[in-house]
Amino acid sequence: MPKPTIILAFADYRTDRQQHLRELDEEQYGILQALRPAVKAGLCTLETIPGANARKIAAAFQEAAGPVVAFHFAGHADGYGLMIDDGAPREGLAAFLGKQQDLRLVFLNACATQGHVGE
Repeated sequence: MPKPTIILAFADYRTDRQQHLRELDEEQYGILQALRPAVKAGLCTLETIPGANARKIAAAFQEAAGPVVAFHFAGHADGYGLMIDDGAPREGLAAFLGKQQDLRLVFLNACATQGHVGE
């Protein structure tokens, strides 16, 4: 039986000093350290997406070794959607995540994401 998969997606504007999220690397490191014992024990697999965009996120779900049970996004957002830089419709990611039957946890760490919870 395939192990459950956790996907961690990180998106940042590294070229824009004003919008650069300085703590994003530390957040990623902290999450990886927290999940390391579960991965080492063979309880789950972990996929990390740096420079996340809709195409990379969809590919990670499709190529996951086991059912994706948790998705964590850290990056920029506004009241209309997550700020992923690939021209994909902002509503598309929420709809995509809503269709994932095995997904049990979605964690959005970005500004102004409260309005996305019901989507």
